[in-house]
Amino acid sequence: MNVLIDDGKITLISAEKIVTRSNKIDGSGKYLTPGIMDSHAHVSLIPGMGFGVEPVSVEHPKITKSYFKQ
Repeated sequence: MNVLIDDGKITLISAEKIVTRSNKIDGSGKYLTPGIMDSHAHVSLIPGMGFGVEPVSVEHPKITKSYFKQ
């Protein structure tokens, strides 16, 4: 796939080549993961669900279990 990023945002994803004067990055064999968090982010924290050390949120057990499984 071909991805066009304009002003830091993905504006087009296409199977066809995108003609532009912008920088090109060969991402063959790599993954595009928009929105991934900085590796320093506290990914064990679930906003609004405590400090991430609780095995299950009493209010949202299915969501919490799924989050920690990921």
